[in-house]
Amino acid sequence: MTNEQSETRGAASKVMSGANWQHLMIRKKKSGVAFLFFDSPGKQNFLTSEVFDELSEAIGEIESDPEIKAVVIISGKGDTFVAGADLHEILKYKTVDEGAQLSRRGNGIFSLLANMSKPTVAAINGLCVGGGLELALCCDRRIATDAPITVLGLPEVGHGLIPGLGGTQRLPRLIGATNAIELILSGDLLSANQALESLVVDQVESPDALLNKAEQLALELVETSPGSRKRLAQRLSPEDTHRLFALYQRSVRLRTKGRYPAQKLVLDVMKKGLLSGIDEGIEAEIETFSELAIGAVARNLIFLFFSKELAKQLALKLTQTISEKQGQAEFTAFDPSRDLASVASELKPDAVLGIIASTKTIEEITAFIPNRANIVGLQFFHPTDQIRVVELIPHSETSKYAQAQATKFILNAKKIPLTVRDTPGFLVNRIVYAYLQQAERLAKSGVPINWLEKAATDFGMPVGPFAALDEIGLSLALSVTTYLNEKIGNRFSIPSVLTKAIETGMQGRTTGCGTYIWEDDKKVSLNPDLQKLGYTISEDEPSLDLALKLADMMILPMVDEAARCLEEKVVRRPREIDLCIVLGIGFPAFRGGILKYADSLGIKQIIGEINEIYQQTAPTKRISDYLMKLEKESRGFYSREMEQD
Repeated sequence: MTNEQSETRGAASKVMSGANWQHLMIRKKKSGVAFLFFDSPGKQNFLTSEVFDELSEAIGEIESDPEIKAVVIISGKGDTFVAGADLHEILKYKTVDEGAQLSRRGNGIFSLLANMSKPTVAAINGLCVGGGLELALCCDRRIATDAPITVLGLPEVGHGLIPGLGGTQRLPRLIGATNAIELILSGDLLSANQALESLVVDQVESPDALLNKAEQLALELVETSPGSRKRLAQRLSPEDTHRLFALYQRSVRLRTKGRYPAQKLVLDVMKKGLLSGIDEGIEAEIETFSELAIGAVARNLIFLFFSKELAKQLALKLTQTISEKQGQAEFTAFDPSRDLASVASELKPDAVLGIIASTKTIEEITAFIPNRANIVGLQFFHPTDQIRVVELIPHSETSKYAQAQATKFILNAKKIPLTVRDTPGFLVNRIVYAYLQQAERLAKSGVPINWLEKAATDFGMPVGPFAALDEIGLSLALSVTTYLNEKIGNRFSIPSVLTKAIETGMQGRTTGCGTYIWEDDKKVSLNPDLQKLGYTISEDEPSLDLALKLADMMILPMVDEAARCLEEKVVRRPREIDLCIVLGIGFPAFRGGILKYADSLGIKQIIGEINEIYQQTAPTKRISDYLMKLEKESRGFYSREMEQD
């Protein structure tokens, strides 16, 4: 809460009494403006059934009070306006009716707010997302502060949902259909100035001026006719509306391939409201929101969102071990050709040396350095400007100070640090190479490479295994596989075909010639020379059933290797693996991660299929003890007991 907000609440309460509830309070000023404060117990304001009940009472009291001329809706929190619905509550829904009940109740109350006879102004400072922005959209006008903490948006589609409190209907009427579609599909969070430019808000003020400016605007609206209080965008004709939504539907269909249903359905709901009226649009919104809320995609995406937030919280907690005197360590580039020991010897006592790791353990790399306390490994993933997760790898002597400074460095780079044990291959490489090796085994057994590529991308992987091999580079892939074979054993065998491919000049994307032919960094076609190495390329496509089977034959060995990583405590929790695999290699987020996917199939089925896969393609491989233990105890990866520290 800003100083002025606090003073206004206190001063107003002395001047004129107001009503109090658990989550809301009304404070009236002599000017005739009532300030309706959202101030729930806890750190943030969420929209719950209790809040809706109180808001209904507050609206009734304001409408019936002749002394109140206008209303300013504001938060009693310092960094949050209203954060919307609590996603934890949404995860508790078991039926469509449960989701529809809260959405219908909230929409009814919001309609009362939107149709109040007295002018309404939303005074926004801090987080204003989801239902919070939908609340603000019900007001006649909106003022936001220019504080960095003030952001506005509708991120629901990113959680596999759609806005469920009228946002799909009121936003296009405010800023136009095209702008509303872009904002809702992207889920982008806007700064106050961006929101002003997009016409989401009407004014931007400093935090200290917010209340006075909001009160002033509310009084100005008193002098206007009710019909002119709300600013509305120009409406499209029905013909133009059909054309616009057809373009976006096609774009969404090509981009998502039906895997993220919220993106298509939100367009249907918006179009319905624009063509049939806001009441029918809101009813369609309620039905669609409640159906999505109990679906697997939304639950998986919400799970990943919580995993990211938890990882950030743990990282921030670690950085708090750094005292203010220690501050931020310096990170300086050095010539990679220089001897590592000489670089380490020149560092200041409080400097931290981060080693960009690939597969070899940090213990091995730094074994010859006398003082290693401030050395830590970092594993970035390609492309580094897009991948948001970094493996942080402390060795046996890494200090907490070095870990904290490295964590701070990663957070400042807008990435999520995940601490992993210093073992050969670390986490992601082990799981990825289990996938790449299984694809190579299948190709070697006669399965056409293009079938494997299609099966992988149809499953939801961003590229097929052989395209991924080209991205890595064949020589690097051979080096990593050789190292894993040396340290771990025949679970990571060295593909002889990979060696032959390199000998024929196949290196990967950077040279334009790998398993694919590349031009201008884009795939042109599979390299026909693969057939000289014994691989098959087919002119036909696999059947749907065969593609699904081939996908599982490549994916399920990843599950087995991930289970071994848990068994060896490379990380502590299944959710850390799923987050790292989704953010690190693009495993399909709609599936929730590799271990979430395994649980959805069932451990018993997984073990049966992996056994069959190994018998066909890798007879010497055995299923991990961890997976066998899960089956014996009738548990999944995400059974509560298995998630304990």
